[in-house]
Amino acid sequence: EATLSTLLRIESLLAAQAKEKEEEKKKKDSSGRKRKRG
Repeated sequence: EATLSTLLRIESLLAAQAKEKEEEKKKKDSSGRKRKRG
C-alpha cells in the first residue's frame, strides 16, 4: 500500500534524524564534559 510505504519512509527518515542528533550529542558530550550514563 502507498500509505504503508509512506509511513515506512517517514519512519526511516525520523530514525536517520534521531541518529544524527545522537551523534551530535555524543560529539558535544565527549568534547565538553565527560559523563557516562549506564
